[in-house]
Amino acid sequence: MARQVGVMSRCLKSLDGLAYTAGGRNLKTWCNFEDWIGIGTTSLIWYLTSNGAGAGTGNTATSGTRVGILYGLTGTTATGRAGVFTGPFAILLGRGQYTFETESQVVTLSTAVEEFKFYAGLGDDMAADPTDGVYFLYDRLTNVNWLAVTASNGVRTLTNTGIAVAAGVYNKLKIIVNYNGTAAYFYINGVLVATNTLNIPTGAGRNTGYFTNIIKSAGLTARYFYSDWHWLHYDLTASR
Repeated sequence: MARQVGVMSRCLKSLDGLAYTAGGRNLKTWCNFEDWIGIGTTSLIWYLTSNGAGAGTGNTATSGTRVGILYGLTGTTATGRAGVFTGPFAILLGRGQYTFETESQVVTLSTAVEEFKFYAGLGDDMAADPTDGVYFLYDRLTNVNWLAVTASNGVRTLTNTGIAVAAGVYNKLKIIVNYNGTAAYFYINGVLVATNTLNIPTGAGRNTGYFTNIIKSAGLTARYFYSDWHWLHYDLTASR
């Protein structure tokens, strides 16, 4: 619980997400912290989505120290998927600093028999690889390590973080995109593991949104992820 309190204290917010400071409402800052307690099909910010027989999303508790866990379950079809997102076109990068952070885990590793991809960050597609996005990717067919991906209009830069994905282990995955959208910084458990400067989606029509998602591509056994919390923060270059 200390982590949740620490995160929340960085941004006291109203229901519309605008932060408050000692001097009143700060029109340059927006934030959201979601601990996945009592969530239904939507929260104030997040939408749950899934597709395929037995696929679904919801909240649970995996231990007494982790209250409110979001899960995404692919179900029993070879192309099942499940995840959570803020809307695919909510954000246009390059007009302020954007931060995404989650503490999440892949419960079981991908295999040739039971193949899937896991995504966490910014993206515009819940059914396939994002056309525009900045995100962590676990794709066993490309690499067994976490990949740091930037994508603009379908052109992607994939950077190997050198950190292997481990089954059943929570990792703090954090992405910061700088104010003018020229660099994306990727952190795992507080350590900078990649910096991408190419294919960051900042141009007209390159809108994206925050998401965490799992997509199956082979096998009929359900695979899933857990997310303990999500933290979003925007610090804009000019007041709205």
